[in-house]
Amino acid sequence: MGWNLSGSDFNDLIAKLKADYTVLAPKRFIGRGRFSETDLIRYDEIETLDDIVWDEKSTFSPKEVVFPITQTLFHFTEKAFSEPEPDEKNFLIFLRPCDINGIRRLDTIYLKNGSQSDAYYARLRQRVRFVMIECTEGFDTCFCVSMKSNVTADYDMAVRLRRGGALLEVKNDAFMKYVPPGIPQVDFTPAFIQENKIQVTVPDVDEMPVGIYTHEMWNEYKSRCIACGRCNTTSVLPAVAIRHPTFIMTTTSLSGKGGGHGPAVTLTVLRTWPAALRSERITALGCVLRYCIRCMITKNASVSICASDAAVVTTTVPNTFLIRAASINSPGP
Repeated sequence: MGWNLSGSDFNDLIAKLKADYTVLAPKRFIGRGRFSETDLIRYDEIETLDDIVWDEKSTFSPKEVVFPITQTLFHFTEKAFSEPEPDEKNFLIFLRPCDINGIRRLDTIYLKNGSQSDAYYARLRQRVRFVMIECTEGFDTCFCVSMKSNVTADYDMAVRLRRGGALLEVKNDAFMKYVPPGIPQVDFTPAFIQENKIQVTVPDVDEMPVGIYTHEMWNEYKSRCIACGRCNTTSVLPAVAIRHPTFIMTTTSLSGKGGGHGPAVTLTVLRTWPAALRSERITALGCVLRYCIRCMITKNASVSICASDAAVVTTTVPNTFLIRAASINSPGP
């Protein structure tokens, strides 16, 4: 069962959702593309149906919502520590099935890859809900069918967007209260793309020769890499977005509070994406994807960048010594 929403009905739905959620979707930024006089499409807050760009491929993935480019872990002094207060609202993201499957890969790395889950990732991930955008045709460069990422059931609502309206499916009963009253009901079940223009033959991992890891093509990739970060921001590949802890030191004057004392030093612990691009290990290997393929062939998660770096940042706030050790031992800029 679904609902047939007009443009105004859909805008009313978004307005109700925004009371409890930060609503994000692919949005156009005019003139901000990578080339002159081109637009940028990335995830941002929306207000109306017209804000959603659903008929063009977005330039960036939605992963930075659950996987911030820079994330503050906590602040501490010699006597106390504190975590930043979370936002009051949760997140509701309009995204395609392939994006949902991509985030599921991140879930595997940061929640299931090791004896402990990443507490900071888990805390943010629990606050994210999905509205799946039906995708039945794809784009010229898509190959989701070959990767089996064209279908998902992990969403709370689904929409079939069109000019001036949308069809809506509510899968999670908790969202029923947001559907505007008096909307005509229709039979609607979202469909999924079954064939792409591009087809990729994915070899069985057990049949993949180890020699691929030393193939000459990786040197070509390395020679063309200028560390622009595009693979970091457009890909949902977990290893590309490894984050290392970093210390930021600030001082707060104590004048008038105890009299005569010097400034108090507060350390803020951050973790950020770009460390992966500057990692000596990545540079030596030539390409993050090459490293992932090696780990996939050898089935040795214990040596993978994903596993080792995820384990480094899987700490609770009291375990500051682990963060400090990781910061000292991690490759620098």
